[in-house]
Amino acid sequence: MAILKYLRRKYGKDKKLFVALRSVFMALNEVAEDFIDTPVTFFTKTVGTYAGVSREVAGRYINLLQTEKLIVKTRIKDTKTGKFSMGTTIELLDVVPDNEPLPGYASNGIIQRRDNRAALYNKYKNVNASNKIKNNVISKTPLKSELETTEQQAKTTHYAQLIAEKLGDQKSLTFYKIACQKYDPEKLLKKAHAIVADGGADNPGAVFVTWLKGQKRMEATQ
Repeated sequence: MAILKYLRRKYGKDKKLFVALRSVFMALNEVAEDFIDTPVTFFTKTVGTYAGVSREVAGRYINLLQTEKLIVKTRIKDTKTGKFSMGTTIELLDVVPDNEPLPGYASNGIIQRRDNRAALYNKYKNVNASNKIKNNVISKTPLKSELETTEQQAKTTHYAQLIAEKLGDQKSLTFYKIACQKYDPEKLLKKAHAIVADGGADNPGAVFVTWLKGQKRMEATQ
């Protein structure tokens, strides 16, 4: 991935910093994929959970990636209250490394130079074409999850709440709802109980996310 090469060249001398930065960047990739149709509530906390770092550490490196102009974070406004309480969308960008040859033109037709951002291109956003954002206000067509039966929605919410409570991670409830939509919620709840019963995890939520990532990789190789 070009962006990781870029970050390694620029920040790799400080191994501790680079490892944390890489973890946060990879977490942002996964968040963008998992929340592809949904703005993320408690955004920084959620990224920290995915990356296995604290909210403070996640926030520090999210800000660094924004400063580098490698991500675009957009807070969504509630049209009724006027407050930015509807969650956050994330747009990831990529950059051509300095030591690799640049093509003559970017996809937008701008001649590329080392000192402009024509080398950047949109990788993906976690809001798809069915969602329209104007002035930071989101309006969207009904999602698949919204078309589920009331019974299915109630089951998903019920198990997600149980998992969040068991792991002491209520702020990541949206993540657990999505997980319960994709995987067997009973299996997920049993795993949450097992993690807590083991008693060795300082951050049970992060352990759960790591385990779930392993399940994804196993499915991908099957």
